[in-house]
Amino acid sequence: MSYIINPYRYGAGDDPPGGDYVEISTSATVEEDMYDSDYKYFVIDSTTSSAFTVTDAGSSSGSETIEVYLIAGGGGGGKTSTWPAAAGGGAGGYLRDLSYDNGGSLAQVYDVTIGAGQPADTNGDDSTLAPATSGSTLTAVGGGLGSGYSYNYEGNGGSGGGASAGGQEGVGTADQGNAGGDYFSWRASGGGGAGSAGDIAVSGQAGAGGD
Repeated sequence: MSYIINPYRYGAGDDPPGGDYVEISTSATVEEDMYDSDYKYFVIDSTTSSAFTVTDAGSSSGSETIEVYLIAGGGGGGKTSTWPAAAGGGAGGYLRDLSYDNGGSLAQVYDVTIGAGQPADTNGDDSTLAPATSGSTLTAVGGGLGSGYSYNYEGNGGSGGGASAGGQEGVGTADQGNAGGDYFSWRASGGGGAGSAGDIAVSGQAGAGGD
């Protein structure tokens, strides 16, 4: 569960040209993209107050947005009080904003919350990017819990939890994840992933989790 910001892209040189390109101050290590050394990014992998500051919002002549990739915590698998299998939890939501400008108020301090994965029967925690002064918080939704026999919750989340016997698969969040798989007979299914839904269980075999 990591949080990635791709702060700026600019012409060759050690520093971005002043005024036209977004500039960011952070205590995190700024890395160069392995395919394009002019593309800089950093990773925040734990909850951090004042994780970074946009010191210059840039302009339309260069760049005035940043890229945000935000991953939430995964949901726990289901639990069961008897022999039928419990289903897998859904993956944490994967939020991608490739042109984030915070409604035109980009230049300010940002706090980052990294959601944790959770144990059985519990949804994953959300991850957030929160501007400290003004604007809207971005939220990647925690993964949905899996269902289990006699614990047939509908585990909605970033990606939905899978269904067990008699239960209902969870629904994923739009543009963040996919639904969990449906159950078959007494077989439980896999939770959804960012790339695909969880597999439906088949005779003699539980369903796999989504990609």
